[in-house]
Amino acid sequence: MDDSLLSLYAEVLALSRASKNSIRKHFIDLKTYNGWNVTEVKTDTREAQIGSDAFKKSKEEIARLRCEMICNAEKITDKEEKRLKNFSSRTALMEAKISRYWIEKFYDEDISPALVELDDETRYQSKVRMMAAYLSNEDQSINHDKPQQQNFSADRNFNYTRKILLKELFIAAKLCDAEGKFIKDKLICHEDLIEFKKICNSKRGEIETILKIDVRNDLDKKPMTQLGIFLNLLGISRNKPKNYDLNGKRVRYHAINYSTLEEVVKYAKKQLRKLE
Repeated sequence: MDDSLLSLYAEVLALSRASKNSIRKHFIDLKTYNGWNVTEVKTDTREAQIGSDAFKKSKEEIARLRCEMICNAEKITDKEEKRLKNFSSRTALMEAKISRYWIEKFYDEDISPALVELDDETRYQSKVRMMAAYLSNEDQSINHDKPQQQNFSADRNFNYTRKILLKELFIAAKLCDAEGKFIKDKLICHEDLIEFKKICNSKRGEIETILKIDVRNDLDKKPMTQLGIFLNLLGISRNKPKNYDLNGKRVRYHAINYSTLEEVVKYAKKQLRKLE
């Protein structure tokens, strides 16, 4: 983490993202500078909502059809999967067979609508791998990182580095004990995140480079939102916050959804066993 190349990469990445975040303003300024008269068109809120609702329904229908096709697809062997992969152009049925093969192989479970939904077009697999890295011991971390040992320093994707950074963040947020283990039924409030905010600010470059996550500009006002983004990396969600009256003051407390933690840990441990 003291690698000077990593620090340089983090700085360049931060500047690049800052520029992209202001791309609309830069575009308008450029056109104005070049003599254009820029007229901003107001959004039709009603029409935008209709379009948004239609888009949401279409996505849900596509997801339903995809799930149905994968669950009904023929179970294939390793040899058959390799054969189908070699086709430059594949039908939807062929893709469904391949998807079923990899979902069952990754989770080590028979296909089901619930498993397809959980997989979320392989997005959940990334979260399981991240949790596996978080839970891994030193030897397992090395095995995870071996394929990347020859990469240029700034492009490395070392799980061990991610694990250390995430543990530091979760311990600071008082969600974990000193070893980085999540504390069951732990409640935290805004005031518990003072140290968490300090680390987010001091390690902004490392967070954006290693975890590929932007530190929010409103971190001071919404630290729980930032924490939720880190938890989501590991496939952990939060329960709905609850208000408690303490000494005449209403305080909002948050807790992780422990069932989502247990589920992702279950699959992460399966991945770690493959490294033994």
